[in-house]
Amino acid sequence: MKSLSHLFSIALIAVWAALSFPHSSMAQETTASKDAGQAKVFIKVGIIDIVGVRTNSSAIKDIHKQITKFRDNIQATIQKEEKDLRKANDELARQRTILSPEAFNAERVKFEKKLSALQKRVQDSKQSLGRVQAEATAKVDKAILGAIQKIIEEDGYTLILKKSSTIANAQILDLTADILKRLDKNLPAVKVSNPSK
Repeated sequence: MKSLSHLFSIALIAVWAALSFPHSSMAQETTASKDAGQAKVFIKVGIIDIVGVRTNSSAIKDIHKQITKFRDNIQATIQKEEKDLRKANDELARQRTILSPEAFNAERVKFEKKLSALQKRVQDSKQSLGRVQAEATAKVDKAILGAIQKIIEEDGYTLILKKSSTIANAQILDLTADILKRLDKNLPAVKVSNPSK
């Protein structure tokens, strides 16, 4: 008994063998029966690697550079505050034998408040960075959809599929490079909002 994957491979080869590309515009001809006669339906199909477009776009690379710069600045500030807190903690430990229990507890409470405030700033900074990155990336996604819409209008595509949703595809159907070129021309960079504001 032949395996399911073997049968699937044979079926897939048969489907691809049945497809014809009559000219370089990548139109696929199929037939659909109507009442008494046969009508020809032309379908122009394209495939796009959305992940590849996003990863390799100039705008996304620019966003990553800006986010890295913001992250480095925030991290430098936080590291300085952490260093100050370590010194304060060492000083507090040193004063334990000098201060009365009440005075020591009051200083300990102040220290814990500073530590808690720093932890909150770290969390807020992470959330702010995530938010501004998501906002900037959404602009790129919108531009990608715009580029896809343009190629549909200009070149008459009937169907555009995501590469990740296809089991197999022919290189001739791949529009990724064209979409990336259009995207980089229309949106070479995106200004990322300052997460500290």
